[in-house]
Amino acid sequence: MYLYELPTTGAIVFSDICVDLSADRRYSQPLQEVTQSRANIRGALKESKHVDHPDKDNLNLLKVHLSSASCGMFPTPFQLIEDYIPQLLGLMNRVAHNEIKLSSELGYNFPALRQGAMLIIRCFSSL
Repeated sequence: MYLYELPTTGAIVFSDICVDLSADRRYSQPLQEVTQSRANIRGALKESKHVDHPDKDNLNLLKVHLSSASCGMFPTPFQLIEDYIPQLLGLMNRVAHNEIKLSSELGYNFPALRQGAMLIIRCFSSL
């Protein structure tokens, strides 16, 4: 049983942060596809947060999605991740081979870490 809340991902538009260096701009479509794949995962994870049940088991919720998806109704979060990871790895490979470059340095915002750091600062400032 997994009772903790599933995380959600932030929205990313890869064409906003990546520059296609190919002469014929052949990576424009893959950038759109990886953006859509990430958005699909984000949507599925957000949807799972709206399931209200006192004994909500997120692992079981994903398994139920899995059995429903096998009937062709909708993709599961697992299937969405299986689609996204190879696309993301392909994008990383193109960046490594200088076919795509990042338009700027990426920054990450982890609110929990920032809150923890503020708590530590407050503790030390009171000494």
